[in-house]
Amino acid sequence: GGTAAADAWRTAGGIPLLAATIVLSDQNSKNKELHDSLAELVNDKISPQAIAEQWSKADTAAALAWLMRELHGEIRQRLGAADSTPVTDRDGATLHNPLRKMTLRVLFEQYDKAEKLAAQAGSGVNLELSLQALFGGLVAMDKGRL
Repeated sequence: GGTAAADAWRTAGGIPLLAATIVLSDQNSKNKELHDSLAELVNDKISPQAIAEQWSKADTAAALAWLMRELHGEIRQRLGAADSTPVTDRDGATLHNPLRKMTLRVLFEQYDKAEKLAAQAGSGVNLELSLQALFGGLVAMDKGRL
């Protein structure tokens, strides 16, 4: 459907072959699950420990790649798209975009942390504990606790 194609295009960052792969695979539903879990985290409906456990038992590399794309997309949208508003950008509303409430500084810091964690995956690092720290930082920074 059109919504699935639009979601795949946004997730792929406008890369046509990646968008086609996402549409043809089950990746859209997995991305929706990741989005929903991130929204629950930011809205205090799930703990950083619970989401870290979920992500560490699944395809963590794919989940971190998704998170980095989401953070990167939010950063790009804020820095470059002066004509894009919550009305013209379907992910612009806080209700649908859990990253909307975060400051630009927080988005950059979390992107950096996610990128470092993705690079360390498979090197003996305690993945679940590292994810807990990442998600704990997301929640704390979002709430202004740090």
